This record gives sequence, structure tokens and C-alpha cells, in this order.
Amino acid sequence: MDELIVKECPKLEIFSDSEIHAPELKKVCRTGYDKGCWEVDLNTTIRTLNAEKRDTLEELGSLRWKLANLWAPISAEGI
Repeated sequence: MDELIVKECPKLEIFSDSEIHAPELKKVCRTGYDKGCWEVDLNTTIRTLNAEKRDTLEELGSLRWKLANLWAPISAEGI
């Protein structure tokens, strides 16, 4: 196995409590289309992917708030 896809697993924090020996594994992807990533080991890689996903969701929430406030004055004016 050289690639692992972890799709629709929001509660997955680690892959295993024990050490995983997968010398051929080169990347872990969230979808079959992203470039994937690899850290020191499988559990660390999954933690990194989760942190990146959290950061992305926080950024999207912030952008949503900014857009709502940007459009609110225009809507209030009736334009």
C-alpha cells in the first residue's frame, strides 16, 4: 500500500494505538484528488490533516462572517 484515502472520517483522530509499520506508504489523502501529505508516521499524518481541516473550516467561517457584514449595509439600504 503506497496511498491511503481517509474520506468522510470526521472523528478519526489516530489510525491505531500501536505503531504501524507501512514502509511503502507515501501519502495520506482526504479525497482521491488531493495531493496528500506525509509526516513522520501515519498517526502524525492524520493529526496534521485534521489540523489543516480545522484551520480551513475556521477560515471559511471567518470569510462567511465578513461577507455577511459586507452585504448587510447594502441590504439595509434597499439596493
